[in-house]
Amino acid sequence: MPNDPEIDGYRIYRTTTAATPEDTAIPIGSVGKDSASFAESSLTTGRYYYWVRSVDEYSGVEILSDYSLPKQVYVVNALETVQQFVAFALARDKAGMAAMLATDFKWMPVGELYASIDQTHFVNDMYDQFGTTAPIACCWELQLSSPTFSRSTAGTSVTIAVPGSLAGRYSDLYSTRTRRWMEVLETWKVSLTDGKLQYFSAGARELYPGTPTAFICTNMNSLELDNAVNLAWQTPEDPQLAGYRIYRGTKNDFSQALEFDEVSDPAATAFSADYFPGAPVYYWIVACDSYGEVSAPSTPVLTGVPNEIRELAESFLEASYRKSEADVKLYTTVDFNAYRLTTKFPLESYCDFTDFSMAASPYELVFSRPVLGELKYELTFIVKDGGTICTWSRISCTSIIVQISSVDGKWKVFAATFAD
Repeated sequence: MPNDPEIDGYRIYRTTTAATPEDTAIPIGSVGKDSASFAESSLTTGRYYYWVRSVDEYSGVEILSDYSLPKQVYVVNALETVQQFVAFALARDKAGMAAMLATDFKWMPVGELYASIDQTHFVNDMYDQFGTTAPIACCWELQLSSPTFSRSTAGTSVTIAVPGSLAGRYSDLYSTRTRRWMEVLETWKVSLTDGKLQYFSAGARELYPGTPTAFICTNMNSLELDNAVNLAWQTPEDPQLAGYRIYRGTKNDFSQALEFDEVSDPAATAFSADYFPGAPVYYWIVACDSYGEVSAPSTPVLTGVPNEIRELAESFLEASYRKSEADVKLYTTVDFNAYRLTTKFPLESYCDFTDFSMAASPYELVFSRPVLGELKYELTFIVKDGGTICTWSRISCTSIIVQISSVDGKWKVFAATFAD
């Protein structure tokens, strides 16, 4: 700063050429007389020249000095560089894309394990994504509002991490498959020296259809009467949705379930299946898209007994495993009886848990049935994968039959039989 006590501040000017600004040029900012710095942001990539003039205010009139010598600055807007490359890709402009790559540019091809230095392959790969014949991409969106969007500077490079999605073919490794894929987190590295792209990785994964939600049985209380299982669900939001597949099995294990029907209407929200009285049957639904991919399975629906009945029985078993007298009494009627072979135990005696031990959950429901004409259910449990579920007075039991009834509008366990 000049050693002049009359100076009251400074005016800052910016130009894109080395030519001295006009005397009437408008400054881009001002600083006080004691300030020795100025900063600005959000400039586009390019070369800029900064000039300073001192200000002396006298009788309400500003007297400006001559312009200082210019300070030349090359500014790199890394995000703008990334967005410009995407614009070239969408426009299928090979020359534009190639001109943005640094001489040491590397990229990670989707589906491969090692980075490539083949710039021509990279440009052609992006060019093909937006071609006119299938399989092609339809959009490329950078999710800049995502909380995982970040920028970091190290040395002479800026790394930008941004979630993005590119719908199109998966990669050259799967050139025969028309696939969608989504980039989990794109990584771009931009040189602060010349604004060129130094690195790109899509971090891609395959894009599968969404899972149907709110999967339920709508006639759980009238299965016997209807002799049918009426299933309903909410459709996932997916423009490529093609339909659904329905699975069922006798165990709560989707890997052992069998597909038994298809729903070809992607807008469908209901399906009716045959009812199998007595045995518990689990149902699942998966969505499938026009590429032949399927979603993860829905949460299961268990028929033969309402979920609240099953959960009550499982809660009773869990409380018995923990030998919690308070919780057992919470789930049972006051006239509850437990049966071990031919011996009957009232609630107080059962809660003593004398010579009693149970295997830990999970417990598997192997049989359930409503009692016709009454608000009662009977459920038979074993320890998952079989074996001894309970040892009581040195008697090993392999199953427990839990009986539930409605008492004053509330479901309660009124009996339990420990069977070998």
